Amino acid sequence: MTPQEIAKLVDEGVAAVKRGEYERGRALLMRAVEEEAAMLTEAAKTLSELYGELSIPVRLIAGSDDRIVETAKHSARLHQELTTSTFRIVPDCGHMVHHAAPEEVIAAIVTVDKGRQGASGAGRRPPKPAVPRHWLHIGEGSMERGRPPATHYALCAVG
Repeated sequence: MTPQEIAKLVDEGVAAVKRGEYERGRALLMRAVEEEAAMLTEAAKTLSELYGELSIPVRLIAGSDDRIVETAKHSARLHQELTTSTFRIVPDCGHMVHHAAPEEVIAAIVTVDKGRQGASGAGRRPPKPAVPRHWLHIGEGSMERGRPPATHYALCAVG
C-alpha cells in the first residue's frame, strides 16, 4: 500500500468517527497503522543511510525501563551515529516517555528550538507539515453514550 493510500484510509477513518461510525472508523484507522508499520523497516533502512547528512540538532529521549525497544541497542547506537545529537535516558520510564515524562519532551523541544534560533536567526517559523496530521483515538473501553472511550490519543502523520 502506498503512503497516499494509507492517508486515504486515515481520512476515511476520521470521517467515519466524525459521523459516529466508531467501529468502522477504528477498523480503518487500525488498518492504516498496520500498513504504515509494514513499511517501517524499509523506510528506516533508507533513512539511516542519510544520518551522516544531518546538520540539525537532534535530542534523543529514551526510557530506562523500555520493554519495547532496547535502549542500548537502538537509542544509544543512534546517538553514536548522529553527530548532532544529545541523548537522555529517563530513569524509571518505559517506552511512552512522552506520556510518562512530558516535561522531558517539552524541555528538549525548548532547548533544541533555542539552539536552532541561535544558529539560524530568531523568529523563523518552522515550515508547515507537508502531510496533514490527525489525532487518532487509541485505547480500550466500552462505548458509552455513543462516544469512544477517551483513554489515549496519538498524533499520526501519514505520508
